[in-house]
Amino acid sequence: MDNAALAIIGSECKSACSGEPDLERRVRKAMAVVADGHWMYAGDHQEDLRFRGALAGVMTAPETTEEEKKRITDTLASLRAFNAMLIGINVDFDAIAERLESNPPLPLMKWWNEARTKRAA
Repeated sequence: MDNAALAIIGSECKSACSGEPDLERRVRKAMAVVADGHWMYAGDHQEDLRFRGALAGVMTAPETTEEEKKRITDTLASLRAFNAMLIGINVDFDAIAERLESNPPLPLMKWWNEARTKRAA
């Protein structure tokens, strides 16, 4: 992961979502900034970087609480576990489900795809 790129994208996304009290709206505003491209990181091969940068912006926004940060990181952990399972790595889904039971996952990929669709329209 390119830390400089993540910092640039995260900063722009933080500016876009700062001041928004609602977590979902904060995430959607950050994603809207980079969902369809970025002035410096525009290629499809950098979509993951833009996705992570949007979430970094939300995570560093002053309105984002520790509970919201945990919900985002737990959601990302569940997505990583699913990806690991797809390539044949054994994953303890019971442990993940137990952790997510008290902290429901966010529909991050749904929001990301909606942001990409809105930008393309």
